[in-house]
Amino acid sequence: MMIITYAVLAAIIHLIGAYCRFLPFKEKLTPDLITKIWKRYNIWAITDCILISFLLMKLGINYSSYKLIFFIGWIPYVLITLYYIKHKIPEHLFVYGIQALYAFMLHSFANMIISSLFGENNVELLHIHLILWILIFALTLPWTKKLFSSLLPDNLFFSDTTLRWLIALLPISIYLGTSMNIINITFLPSWEERLSRLTIPIIFFILYSVIQFNSYEISKKQELTHNNSVMLHQLRYLKRQNQLIQENEERLSVLRHDLRHSYRIIYTLLEEGKDDSIKQHIISQTKMLKKMLRVPVSPIPLIDSLLKTYEKLAKEHRVTIHKDISVISLEPSTERDLSLLLSKLLQLILTKAPSKLNNFVDVNMQEESPGVSILLKCNFPFFDSYQTSEIQFLDTFIQKYDANLATKNDNNWYQLIIKWDSSNRNSQFDT
Repeated sequence: MMIITYAVLAAIIHLIGAYCRFLPFKEKLTPDLITKIWKRYNIWAITDCILISFLLMKLGINYSSYKLIFFIGWIPYVLITLYYIKHKIPEHLFVYGIQALYAFMLHSFANMIISSLFGENNVELLHIHLILWILIFALTLPWTKKLFSSLLPDNLFFSDTTLRWLIALLPISIYLGTSMNIINITFLPSWEERLSRLTIPIIFFILYSVIQFNSYEISKKQELTHNNSVMLHQLRYLKRQNQLIQENEERLSVLRHDLRHSYRIIYTLLEEGKDDSIKQHIISQTKMLKKMLRVPVSPIPLIDSLLKTYEKLAKEHRVTIHKDISVISLEPSTERDLSLLLSKLLQLILTKAPSKLNNFVDVNMQEESPGVSILLKCNFPFFDSYQTSEIQFLDTFIQKYDANLATKNDNNWYQLIIKWDSSNRNSQFDT
């Protein structure tokens, strides 16, 4: 009976560890994928319980089997997560390191409580140690959910490849450093060592929280600076558009005057019966109209100005932007939201562009009754569905307009497709 109790408690702790490692990725997962992941977690938890029972029947309940269970028992759960949440190795390493430090801290708390209550630790108290671990987790659950739900570092850190791996390996390095000295011993003999074992993870969490907050503030300032720059370009373009409208009005005024004069000439020639002169006059007027410069005025000036701005910025990143826009008009609020979304997505694309020649981006925007579709297509991967403010803004846009999102890879052309009915809009997301 003791073996079964011990196995169930150990399996619950393993499942709790999987839950903590799952939380940082939860917001960006679909409900179907979440269901699949937890179905595999639960199936393995039952298998885990059975395997631990067999292991304890063979090795017995002792410190060696205890450490074996907790030093390798997490591996299947991590493999399940990696299978369903792909292409996130640095993030998974970082999350595992933080979760290992957190679990290590709870073990230290439980160890100190047992030492305070019973004086000395022994094998008979191991099941109490596990029960205390679970109780401490339950008491700290609100803080734990908050910690792991916002755990992943800001994109400011993970955008650089070298820095990304250094940050990913840092928590694991600290965990290995604190756990190596207890591999071959039962429990730490002195209170000083127990306290040091406890304070190292706590200090790390405090330092990480401060760094994360500072990086968030820096990222917000950078985003604000970028948005101000884009808005400045848009303002200049809109001023130019307004100037073009005024020039158009002046040209139309001149044209109306010329037409009235031309009508009088034609009328006079008709009275005189000079048909050939009328034909010559019409031909000369037609040539003059063809020579007149047509001044284009965009029906979607915000988006037009945005794309012109990013065409210039793209050249600095060795990216060529091709655009095909055939949207006649949009509501002012929709055009504003769409220009902000395109700004963030194009900014993301430029940061993801590899340092090589021949980087191409196609921006296609079409009216499709009864709505609008946008296609962003690049010859390099750019869409990351688990982080960055660009994707958060995309989520808000999708909810606000009840839009459909699809991603596709067609012969190494990476595509992001957004479609929505322009008549649908959820006002609760208005700002």
